[in-house]
Amino acid sequence: MILPESCQKPNITYYDLNNESIELIEEEETMPVKIGIEFDEPLPKCCVFGKCSPCCLSEECINDPSKFPVVFVHGHSVNKKTSADYSLDVFNKLQKELEKDGYLNAGSISLYTPVDTSPGVWGLSQAPVSIKASYYFDVFKEPENYVVVQTKSENIDTYALRLREIIQTIKHRTGKPKVILIAHSMGGLVSRRYLQIFGEEDVEKLIMIGTPNHGIEGNIAHICPIIGDKYACRDMAVNSLFMNKLNRGELPNIETYMIIGNGCQMDGQPGDGTVLVKNAKLEGNIVKNFIINGTCDGLKMLHSKMIDPQLYPEVYEIIKQALLAK
Repeated sequence: MILPESCQKPNITYYDLNNESIELIEEEETMPVKIGIEFDEPLPKCCVFGKCSPCCLSEECINDPSKFPVVFVHGHSVNKKTSADYSLDVFNKLQKELEKDGYLNAGSISLYTPVDTSPGVWGLSQAPVSIKASYYFDVFKEPENYVVVQTKSENIDTYALRLREIIQTIKHRTGKPKVILIAHSMGGLVSRRYLQIFGEEDVEKLIMIGTPNHGIEGNIAHICPIIGDKYACRDMAVNSLFMNKLNRGELPNIETYMIIGNGCQMDGQPGDGTVLVKNAKLEGNIVKNFIINGTCDGLKMLHSKMIDPQLYPEVYEIIKQALLAK
């Protein structure tokens, strides 16, 4: 420790006592004068994936985009008779791949998931979390409890409103200011509509896979309301009021990635078996379009196969690089 010359005395020696205190000892006297130094208490440790590190409690860590939660947003349930839970299962393999790369699997969440945890509990570790989200559930309040209702027959605007509540719940549980959305098929339309209504304040990035950004048409548009939900199918039609409303506004001012399937002939035009290439592409300065070449085999459409990292590892690689991009 060095003092300015005006403060120095020739008969004082200075000692650094293991950072606990500094004693100023006059050589002609025996009584020391102690100057106490206070040190911040170390942050508590959080252990995950077999490693322990300081918990994510500092403002720098909380606001680090690489630690924002990844939220998977499913698409339209092709069969209206199947359980809504099945829509979440399509992301299981992608979620497992993310776990291998350091993303903590937080399971799934929906509108009926109660906010009963302390704020930020899911975000304490240094590892970001991944969460599957479903907008197919709602709740009915009774005098003494809540009744969970499966609702798969709503329009996309309604799903966008539910997505907002889900995102708010995720922010509460993780303590993070923003999320990253990875959406498949109609989930991309739900996400875009959410961003159009509520803005991009809560979303860092949007990654879409097989999303019909300009609608569905041809045989797919005719079959959709027969086997699926008529309201969502009506909204996704290429010339619908919803599609017109969605695309006449500006795109959100966030990084946007669009993964497009190509290789299946649909009414003489290239697509992924469900969405035409031309109807998936988005134009914008902050939009990056990626073409994935593949095949459709019988009922196994490229549209659904793209989210299987074992079949199309290049899709997962695009997602991974998008998550790492700054």
